[in-house]
Amino acid sequence: MGLWCQSIGAKGVHYIPCTKDMAIQGLVGLVGPQFPVPQDRTDIANAGCNCVEYLTGFGYIFRNAFTPSTATEFQFGNGVLMRNFIKVSIVTSLQTSENTPNSLFRIALDRQAVLNFLYQLWNVGSSGNVPTGETFGQIFNPDGSVMQPTQHFEVRADSVNNPQSSLNSGNRNLDVYFTYPTPAGSIKIGVGILLRN
Repeated sequence: MGLWCQSIGAKGVHYIPCTKDMAIQGLVGLVGPQFPVPQDRTDIANAGCNCVEYLTGFGYIFRNAFTPSTATEFQFGNGVLMRNFIKVSIVTSLQTSENTPNSLFRIALDRQAVLNFLYQLWNVGSSGNVPTGETFGQIFNPDGSVMQPTQHFEVRADSVNNPQSSLNSGNRNLDVYFTYPTPAGSIKIGVGILLRN
């Protein structure tokens, strides 16, 4: 948990704390086998298990952040953490909206507050110094253009998920959907010789 907190503060909530510059503090040794062979670690990670390894010059490093889930949305620890972070942040920020009169106007205000928060994460991340779009795993469209924020998150808060019967019962619904970056667990390098005429 301490390693996650350290990583969130230094790199952002979207990062997994498995980089060499994120050594586990206070660990003095390991009991049991280590898995220095990358393929072994990959197999272990694919089975939903994580390992710690001692790396000379770095210390004890957390090597993966996979979960046992086979569902893509729950497979990576940073995705699960981001979901909880975003939910808690939104719930906390909308505390002042509790017990205000229920109306589509107030729902629209709440929706805009959530969007403002998501745009802040898009622009600077949770730590304030994250490259634009990285928090949500910015990728390319099929035509090569960079995906825009609206392609990475959405806040639904309208008459569809807030019918009058729901408003009359004192309910206000905001549904938030987002993408997140998968960690680069494998990097393939291809090297070739370029021949010139």
